[in-house]
Amino acid sequence: MDASLVRSGYSYYVTDQKGSSYATMSSAAAATSVNVWDSTSNSAGVQSDGAPQSWTVKYVPDYQGAYLYTRDYSYVNGSYSATRSSGTYKDAAGGRTGGAINFGTTDSNLPKSGYTYTVTGPDNITYSNLSSAVAANSFDNTDNKIGSAQASSDTSYQ
Repeated sequence: MDASLVRSGYSYYVTDQKGSSYATMSSAAAATSVNVWDSTSNSAGVQSDGAPQSWTVKYVPDYQGAYLYTRDYSYVNGSYSATRSSGTYKDAAGGRTGGAINFGTTDSNLPKSGYTYTVTGPDNITYSNLSSAVAANSFDNTDNKIGSAQASSDTSYQ
């Protein structure tokens, strides 16, 4: 039953009708203090429970990371080529699955004398500036668990 509750980029926990929390649905179902048939009074001949027992699954977005690198290109023999293949680290941002990416670096920090610039986002689309690249993207839904435990870092940052 837990396998059907897994969502990439999210962790979950389960609360029962008494407000207790459980790490998994199987542990909630195994809790004998609440996982028993109750004794609610139901109308005679009615095939439903007047006060059904319920469990609630609550999803928590995983931590995600994004990094900003700059790379210089030069024009050689009719085409552009990167002068540094890996790029130079510029900035990092952290957030939760689906959240907005907010770098401290802005478009005003990127111009370099004698150069024009574009920004290629994690979606592999080239944008005319950083603000439009950031607006078009959000933190991905990488599953950042080690085993079944939530990791404190992003295993596949943007």
